[in-house]
Amino acid sequence: MKAQSAIESAVVISFMLLIFTMFLLIVTNRYVEIQEQKDRELIKDVGEVVKNEIDLALMAENGYFRSFDLPRDLRDKEYLINLSTASQLKANFSELSIKYFNRSKEFEHVLTLPKNIEGKINKGKNNISKQQGMICLNKEVCK
Repeated sequence: MKAQSAIESAVVISFMLLIFTMFLLIVTNRYVEIQEQKDRELIKDVGEVVKNEIDLALMAENGYFRSFDLPRDLRDKEYLINLSTASQLKANFSELSIKYFNRSKEFEHVLTLPKNIEGKINKGKNNISKQQGMICLNKEVCK
């Protein structure tokens, strides 16, 4: 009788441990999904800041000038930001690419921008101006 009780107790404890382990796996997976979503939103937000600044400059008159800042890192992790102009792409559009590396995963967000943009984008302080219909990023004179 005692042996049967011990076996039943071991089965119940094993079953409870299995349920607890499965619960932990589900919670951990959900936490990772939430963190990845936050990472995607971070790079999307940085891209939207740049796009909004370019949109403002496009609507402004020639002579427009403004400074804006981009974060140097995202949640203490490095990211890459690159502006490929229409002349570099040999296309009728420019492209902004933002890559973020976190926990062995890479997230990328790409925005298509108008073709009349020159210069480059930096982490930290950026200057944007409009000269002769061209948007200049961190560049004194646009061609």
